[in-house]
Amino acid sequence: MKKFFLMVLFFFSFQIFPDSNERFIEYLYINANTGDSSGGHSALKIGDLVYHLQYYPDEIFRIEREYWDGFYYLYGIQENRTTFVHKIQVSQATWEKVRNRLNVAFLIQTKHLDILQSLKSTKDIFEVFLSKEKKLKLKGLGYFSKSQKSPKLVELYNQVETIYGIGYINSLISNLKKQMNNLEYTQIPIDETKISKENYNYQGNFASDTYLNILYKIQALEILKEGRGLASQTYFPVYDDLNKADYKPSQTERELLVRFQTNLQKNLTRLIHSKREDWGYAMLIGMARFLVINKSLEENKLYFLDCFGNSYFLIKKKVISNLKHHKKLKHDSYRLFEEAKSLFFSDLGTNFELDYQLLEDVANRYEELRNGINKFIPVRSISGKLIPQKTGVVSLFHKFPSRDKIEANLKIAKENETKYQKKLQEIYDYHLINNNCTTEVFTYLNSAFHFSQKESEKRLGGFIQGNDLFVFVPFYAYYKVGKSYNVKSSKEILSVRRKMVKKFAEKGNEFWVKLRESNTITSKIYQFNPDDSWFVFFTDDTIIFRPFMGFVNLLVGVTETGYGIFQLPLDKGDRLLKGLKGTFFSLPELAFFNIRKGTFSILDKDKLEWLQKEAKEELNRSD
Repeated sequence: MKKFFLMVLFFFSFQIFPDSNERFIEYLYINANTGDSSGGHSALKIGDLVYHLQYYPDEIFRIEREYWDGFYYLYGIQENRTTFVHKIQVSQATWEKVRNRLNVAFLIQTKHLDILQSLKSTKDIFEVFLSKEKKLKLKGLGYFSKSQKSPKLVELYNQVETIYGIGYINSLISNLKKQMNNLEYTQIPIDETKISKENYNYQGNFASDTYLNILYKIQALEILKEGRGLASQTYFPVYDDLNKADYKPSQTERELLVRFQTNLQKNLTRLIHSKREDWGYAMLIGMARFLVINKSLEENKLYFLDCFGNSYFLIKKKVISNLKHHKKLKHDSYRLFEEAKSLFFSDLGTNFELDYQLLEDVANRYEELRNGINKFIPVRSISGKLIPQKTGVVSLFHKFPSRDKIEANLKIAKENETKYQKKLQEIYDYHLINNNCTTEVFTYLNSAFHFSQKESEKRLGGFIQGNDLFVFVPFYAYYKVGKSYNVKSSKEILSVRRKMVKKFAEKGNEFWVKLRESNTITSKIYQFNPDDSWFVFFTDDTIIFRPFMGFVNLLVGVTETGYGIFQLPLDKGDRLLKGLKGTFFSLPELAFFNIRKGTFSILDKDKLEWLQKEAKEELNRSD
């Protein structure tokens, strides 16, 4: 799912907490809105990690594990939903038992998905073997020029030869090529009956893993040997928003960059002698960073690799063009870059590699946003950590098995991928009523106690099963948790719009503030999001007038639908679908029910930080 492209990335970690006689497992109910989980959503928060489930296009119902800040940003801010919280009082032992069970379930599923990806890669490699061109794309290879040379990389090559002996790299390349020529590609049909939620005991052979590791090593060594420089248009200088020019590092920053480059050079010389099987890809990325830092020092500008590859989603130019505060937004994103830069240069020598990855990530997002606003073009974004992944094409050079053998292995590889994916779709299945984001929360929670009612009652105060009557409905499940478990307190964390209305009402005339913010026309809080359908009234904070407001919204939805019919040849049905969607979500309002609340595409940094702080304080506040 889409997440804010300027957010500082969070890394999963297991936290150590002090001993205590009690803990809290927080049951979360996120109310309805248009889009994913339009009927509401459920989750468990344990410590600062939130566990919930999402249905993906590959038809695998996945366990998600993310930090509270990221979860709240998506649902509470971007999707403008109110979060209801039950704090369930449990012992330290129960808290750890549930947390460990959810972590194990998450890690097993993650391993299953990794295996599925390896099976797909294996199939792809055999297809390349059969192709006429026999060319393969490799991530990281695209950063290196085939014509430009780099004296700095030649220097690194000479250092490696000095440390490990003259001819070491040629000898290593020769040995790797022999390994590749002698690879055994034979595939074994998988036994899908052994695939389960409880283990990932896969006994097959991933031709892709061994093959790609060797190929990456050879390519990295060949690039080092040839002393290839950076390819054009694979890097960019950071724009200094304060001085309106490319950022020039200070003398102190230059000295620290030299230290970082020296450390990176030492690490690369060690990596080439490493026993880890996947050092080839790490070597490619390390050399690319090594070269871009050198370019920064040579030209006295702060350069970074362009980390965007082929997998990203686009923030439409309609959203960018609709922003009222372009200058403020660019400045906010530059402030994030400044914070990451300060962290990197102040912490050099301890976690300098992680700090540089964060700086690289933030710099890419800042430049992408700045470029999109300035040129009125879509902005690329990804929801996870940005790492350098420009692809390059390599012509395969090794000895291939016979065509008959390749075809036989390709057939098995295709069958293995299909079987594994179907099995994962079966064990991680989704059903609107029987297996949805709410019912599965209770399934995983109960599995921590081996589905024992007695154990659940002892540890939680009650027992709820996913197949209990109406538990599949998120708001009813929240009600039942409050009645069944040891709930010490309950909280309501308002959506971004309702929280802002409350804040303005406290400072001004409450009646006029609420009247102004009741509709999209006069609202100073909500800025129309092009991804939303047309509507006039917000109906989530009123009940009495909801049918009247819903009727107006219905007329607007019908109008947009009619307009969409005329726009059909121009926008390929985009406006028509939005109109139908708007009409559909207006109908419940006629019967006093609210689903649509409007969404927020982008918020400025100060407002975002205030909302995050308020939500966290509310969540942790003692009653």
